[in-house]
Amino acid sequence: MSSPIGCRVCTEFMTEPVFHWLKSSPTGPLMVLTGFVHGNEPVGHYVLEQLKECIAGLPTKGSWLFVEGNKQAYLQGKRFIDRDLNRCFTPEILLEETIYGHEPELARAINNKLSAILDEFEDREIHLLDLHSTSAHGMPFMSALTRNTAELLLPVTPVPKISGLLEQLQGCLAEWFVPELTTSHIIECGQHDQASTLEYGLNAVILHSYILGMMAPCEQVESAKAYLAKASAPWGKIYTEICYTLTVNKGDEFSMYPGFENGQPIHREQPLATLNGREICAHLDGRIIMPGYHLPVSEGFFLSQDKPRQ
Repeated sequence: MSSPIGCRVCTEFMTEPVFHWLKSSPTGPLMVLTGFVHGNEPVGHYVLEQLKECIAGLPTKGSWLFVEGNKQAYLQGKRFIDRDLNRCFTPEILLEETIYGHEPELARAINNKLSAILDEFEDREIHLLDLHSTSAHGMPFMSALTRNTAELLLPVTPVPKISGLLEQLQGCLAEWFVPELTTSHIIECGQHDQASTLEYGLNAVILHSYILGMMAPCEQVESAKAYLAKASAPWGKIYTEICYTLTVNKGDEFSMYPGFENGQPIHREQPLATLNGREICAHLDGRIIMPGYHLPVSEGFFLSQDKPRQ
């Protein structure tokens, strides 16, 4: 009997997902950190290296778990091997097991392993923070996936806020686990290759751990808050909502016009990119979010419009 299409790939590349317990406690909340879900985003690896040493000497509460995302893609310097891992957390892929390849198999393994851990912590608060970076320079930001996240973190975090992003996507890890979580949010820490992106991610984890009651007041917390406020200063008052997504399907020819930065204001009818030889122009006044310069991409860009700050 012949193997399903894609099975050879998953046999060659699949490895058991690696989870790191940075700190463990029989009481208190659980913080789940996920990194390099996209293999070309190194901020998660930096946080993994730095955070264990950092929190070892700090007054903390609870347990800290780091989940390595697509490590095989990370080691190869690719966003993914077969398909975007952060679009694989769907019922079709996780429950029916009808789609094969490296990322679907990896998503199922992560789901099984992490779900078992979350079940063990079901009587405690569980927080998930998914760390990412962008191909374009410009605005770092955070997005909340639960009401608790919005109420606890948005008002006191000096980071630009974007709403509606995950609602535009299907299969994101941080959204799949929401029913089992107290809070869930993502942070886009800056451009992939900038050193400041790595520091932004580490300081965001420290500050949010403090806000969520997992770290006592200390010098590192004050330093993290000051760092994020300064690094976010050009955009810190922004609260913007996604209202359009340009989807790029497999086989499409997409090219972003050069020079756009994440969060940059754009105007109606402004040329932005080409898709399959057709020029794509903005249909509204607003901002361009995550213009896709490192191919392949699942979305070419997002458009947003600003809202009153919450």
